[in-house]
Amino acid sequence: MATSVSFLNIVLIGAPSTDVIREFDGYVAAFNFRTRNPTWVMEYLTKENLEGDSDRHGSDFVKDKSTMLPTAPAADHKHSQQDIDDTFSMSNVSPQVGRGFNRDYWSQVERFIRELTRSCDEVYIITGPLWLPNLDADDAKWRMEHAMIGRPPSLISVPTHFYKVVVAEGVHSKKGKEAGGRTQMAVGAFVLPNAPIDPSTPLSAFVVPLGDLEAAAGAKFFPDLLTEDKRKIVDAASTNVREQGLRQVHLFERQKMMKNMEVLPAPPELSSGNNFMAATSAVATIAGSSIRAKRSKNVQSTGLESHGNDLAHLCQASDCRLPSQAFLQTAASQKKKKKSKEKQD
Repeated sequence: MATSVSFLNIVLIGAPSTDVIREFDGYVAAFNFRTRNPTWVMEYLTKENLEGDSDRHGSDFVKDKSTMLPTAPAADHKHSQQDIDDTFSMSNVSPQVGRGFNRDYWSQVERFIRELTRSCDEVYIITGPLWLPNLDADDAKWRMEHAMIGRPPSLISVPTHFYKVVVAEGVHSKKGKEAGGRTQMAVGAFVLPNAPIDPSTPLSAFVVPLGDLEAAAGAKFFPDLLTEDKRKIVDAASTNVREQGLRQVHLFERQKMMKNMEVLPAPPELSSGNNFMAATSAVATIAGSSIRAKRSKNVQSTGLESHGNDLAHLCQASDCRLPSQAFLQTAASQKKKKKSKEKQD
């Protein structure tokens, strides 16, 4: 007589380990043993918990030509030296392009998110790597290509992209909360290539609908916080925000960006196959008008107007303006001068 296999029989000898969740004082991370990258890293920021002057000097390290850098940035966790060091745990680091990305555009995005704590009560962030395929023009099949670093068989997968999902709660109006100004929740999802990015590219050009990102990442973000109705509202707004952002990018650079992220479709008004000049044709204009009218109807049907200022896309609430590179360099220089003076005293 055959014996049924129970769940208890299996777990008694140990089920296979694929992901492990690690908790630190500053963040929580899920680490994937196959890619040897964090699957996701979740942070909680307020103005108070960003205070501190601990230094990351000597904490980072390099493997091959890719720099292993924190997914939850060290600058978010300056409360103590231990918190800084924790951000360089293997549970948190991913191979990232340094110059042009991590040290430049990506660091501006991280700074922008920290600055949100000046106008918001709380900021929740989920960051993680992505491996996105491209469509082969020859046979119309999706193919994945990405680098690997390290020594076989323990190779580390180099992500093609990184994502951030940001939820800001208690976003104050200009009058301020104490003066009776309304507050709201602001939500935004972004996907950026793990490659040098032109500093003039608006952050809004990297906005994606939350639903599309979840499908690509294989995860559900903030399931207890964002209801299906809220997700529909944010996704409808995301499409409009991304369209506006991409329109600020030069035509040929825009085409390159859309090709790099073709698995996350661009707004219909900007997509016309490989022939971008067709977008100026009369047919495309008529089609675009029809799509806009349909989208407007869909947005109204989700109850966007009824939510008023209680819910907004992050780029509608904050404009998604990144600090300039000059500003970052000036801030870093002032910080060094301050520390040097403190040592002298």
